[in-house]
Amino acid sequence: MWRHLTAGGLDNQEARLIEGLKALKQRRDGSGRWRSFPFYYTLLSLSEIDIPQALNEMKYTANVCERYLKHSLTDDIINRRRRTLVKRVLEKC
Repeated sequence: MWRHLTAGGLDNQEARLIEGLKALKQRRDGSGRWRSFPFYYTLLSLSEIDIPQALNEMKYTANVCERYLKHSLTDDIINRRRRTLVKRVLEKC
């Protein structure tokens, strides 16, 4: 839903994004991820949202992203895309 909001697909998009990000923050698991939210899809959505709450959530994942870059050694298409995303997130942090 966040990607639809950022594309302008629904009304009250900023208010909805802020409420959604509050819900995401409440689902933090304490280790840089969230319960009930798919990690990489959520990161992709956050990387497209330009409000401070999204940046805060990306900062929350920074340690997980750094570890991923150090330990993801396979060179298949999925890992290349994930590495690109993780690098983009870390640059924003």
